[in-house]
Amino acid sequence: MAKRKHNPEAQAAKESWSKGVGLSTHQQPIAVRFPPVIDALLRAMSDRQAYIRAAVERQLKDDGLLKQEEK
Repeated sequence: MAKRKHNPEAQAAKESWSKGVGLSTHQQPIAVRFPPVIDALLRAMSDRQAYIRAAVERQLKDDGLLKQEEK
């Protein structure tokens, strides 16, 4: 498996999201299931929530659904 390249935006998102920045205690969580291989990789991570949040944010920006300055 290829090593992921360093993404400074993902790192910044991870740092702010892991502190709960922008999160409300009144939001309903979004649950998602993954194929077994992806599930195992995510569960092996120490901070999978921040990783998933950063990945979703990056994809939303890549798709043009979220502007770079929005968060």
